[in-house]
Amino acid sequence: MLHRVAIALLALFIQLQPADAKRVALVIGQNAYAGGTSATVGLVPLANPRNDASAMASLLQKNGFEVLSCDEARPGCFDLDHDGLLSALERLKTVAIGADMALIFFAGHGLQSDEGNILAATDAKVDCNTGAVTNGVPVEHMMQALKDAKGSLLILDACRNNPIGAVCPGLNRQNLSFTRIEAGALRGFLLVTSTQFGQVASDGPRGGHSPFASALIKSLNDNPTVYFEQLMNEVARATYDTAPRVRGVGQIPGKVVGGEAPPDCLSGKNCVGDARMASLASENDRLNAKVMCQAKKAAKIQELADTQRKLLSPGPIAEIKIGSDDAPIVMVEYCAMWSPFCHIQHKKIMPDLTRKYIDAGQVLYIYRDIPTSESGVQTHMIANCMDSATRARFLTDLYERKDDVRMDGYPVATARRLGLAADKIEACLADQKLRRDVMSLNDGMKRLDLKALPTFFINSERTLGSQPLPFFEQAFQKLLEPTTADAPSCD
Repeated sequence: MLHRVAIALLALFIQLQPADAKRVALVIGQNAYAGGTSATVGLVPLANPRNDASAMASLLQKNGFEVLSCDEARPGCFDLDHDGLLSALERLKTVAIGADMALIFFAGHGLQSDEGNILAATDAKVDCNTGAVTNGVPVEHMMQALKDAKGSLLILDACRNNPIGAVCPGLNRQNLSFTRIEAGALRGFLLVTSTQFGQVASDGPRGGHSPFASALIKSLNDNPTVYFEQLMNEVARATYDTAPRVRGVGQIPGKVVGGEAPPDCLSGKNCVGDARMASLASENDRLNAKVMCQAKKAAKIQELADTQRKLLSPGPIAEIKIGSDDAPIVMVEYCAMWSPFCHIQHKKIMPDLTRKYIDAGQVLYIYRDIPTSESGVQTHMIANCMDSATRARFLTDLYERKDDVRMDGYPVATARRLGLAADKIEACLADQKLRRDVMSLNDGMKRLDLKALPTFFINSERTLGSQPLPFFEQAFQKLLEPTTADAPSCD
């Protein structure tokens, strides 16, 4: 009798013990975007999302998560097209019903579109004329896949670089990263993004991990019992410290909480708070304000540079330019080889400007010789027949002439010294359409009211006459580190 009672009590005790928490995860890594060169193209391939997702899948599985597999061979889902991505989300939605914790980790491209914030399948396409994107999955679809779990965590290591700038140069300047994502009706929900809304994240060195993924994996490994929400404060700080600056803008992850953050940690048991990590929240708020200030400055610089590109576009005429097309500052100089002031500028000032700012990628320099003389016309026409590197050398050599050298025929002689064949020069100078295009520059120059030589336009601001080196240093510094009323120094 006592034996039967003991067995019954033991059975009851076992029933009263808490079952292991059910925790499920969908981990996605997207490298194999299609790329392309036509009007409707795929996004640029990425180097590291598969590595990031593979490491995360293994880590979660070792700590008790049921990690979905899309190939039944290894945990995680990799290089999913649109149908595969939707299918994986449907599987997660089913197994997440009633789960104590459901988690999604996505590494790949993410961007704004007409559908809102989307995560890109590998077969995503973008229309280079309109910016419309197909085969993207709205972030809300992922949030819906998590809604029936008791607690949920969505980690998006997306918005890596500019996903379409390399394949659609006309859209290179558009801000394509996420707008703010709200938790809506979700409770017990934590969203973590690898960068702030409106900013881009780094993909990291090829064959490694993104800065965010590196910080995330290390913090999880080192602190498996710290609540996810507090741990993300340390991840944010580590990402900010290690990620490269893009146009001077730092990368700091963001987070959104729906209701109360899920009371879970990587280990799934004995979860605790960490006062040090909790205290990082206020420091991260300060860093976020700094990043937003940096972004505002960078956007202003870019806006000015883009405005100048539009206002001063030479149309069909090839530019004589030196520096990076992506430089935040554009300086256009209008001058003439016969002007002594232009010679002083080029012999005494330009070498230092080139070394300090142009070669450093901070200034794109464009030279336009005023085509009112035959020598000026020939300069433009011959430059149009050269590649960009030779054009830069052409400009330098033109200003190396001695004061007693006649300008007549000097552009032709200089081009010959640089190796341009005589028959090519002759054909170039005989091109009447090109001559008309060059002469049409005079109309634009009249509108610019060029009253002195040289005249400079530095991100659309005009300066008349030759200037000393400190003038340019101050002008460039003002653009590279401008002050604003609401954020005087971004510190």
